[in-house]
Amino acid sequence: MKNKNRSGKAPLSVGRVLYSALSIFLILIFLIAVGGGIAQIRSRLSSDGYDYYDEASYLRRLRNEDFAGLLEMTQDDAGAGKDYKGEIPECRAVAMYYEAAMFFHAYEKAGEKGKAAIQKERMERFVQEAGTYAYYTEKIDALFEKEP
Repeated sequence: MKNKNRSGKAPLSVGRVLYSALSIFLILIFLIAVGGGIAQIRSRLSSDGYDYYDEASYLRRLRNEDFAGLLEMTQDDAGAGKDYKGEIPECRAVAMYYEAAMFFHAYEKAGEKGKAAIQKERMERFVQEAGTYAYYTEKIDALFEKEP
């Protein structure tokens, strides 16, 4: 007769115990990593105060006269009720001036006088909000005056 234990399985060996312990350990590490990743994603999605760009990023785009890039940053970083500090609001005003100027010139060329007038009003408002950077609005106007 063969010597079998009651369950019909082979007796436990050191290798089997180590394999089982290592498997359980790796599964736990995986579950912890997945849980941490999910927590990070939930935190990012629920974070209302998350800013994509800092003041230095806005100023760099403005000083390089990359108005299209500045507008893209402004739109990416737009958040309802955000309180922008430092020079960011003035930089954002220049970006919005650029957008209004683009629409103004497009509507003017298309003969849409009413829509062009609305954009002209926006331009005037954003010049005031641009504060110390209002001189960039003259550069933006010069860009559109060069167009054929």
